[in-house]
Amino acid sequence: PGRVLVQTYTPEHYAIRHAIHHDTLAFLGQELPLREARGFPPATFLALFRLTGKDPVKTARAAEELARALREAAAPHVASVRVFPAQPAPIERINHRYRFQVLVRGAKRGVLHHVLSETRPRWSRGLEGGIHVALDVDPLTFL
Repeated sequence: PGRVLVQTYTPEHYAIRHAIHHDTLAFLGQELPLREARGFPPATFLALFRLTGKDPVKTARAAEELARALREAAAPHVASVRVFPAQPAPIERINHRYRFQVLVRGAKRGVLHHVLSETRPRWSRGLEGGIHVALDVDPLTFL
């Protein structure tokens, strides 16, 4: 038991209402159909590539090249795998390193993993110019 303070612009939102009443089933009853309709987990599976580098132009270019390689690997599975364009991370720079992300969404976990493994030689040891690559399967945050 404890006390929780929630600051929100939308206190009437169903997530807040159901949380107040500890009604998980009602929340899931509303949330899961929305997630499925929009292609969000748990109806789909995600993989997030995070690229970091000291030069923002080189890091952005590397992220775009990785996205292109992922799209090529996903081409035979175009109906079930989507590679989103490379984007700056929400927090664009940490410790003097610029951050970019590439998100991949798959309808089937096995197909998503196949696409990731097809491109592994291109990113598993990092990229030229001191650019580091990290892969987060089923990411919990996009920061």
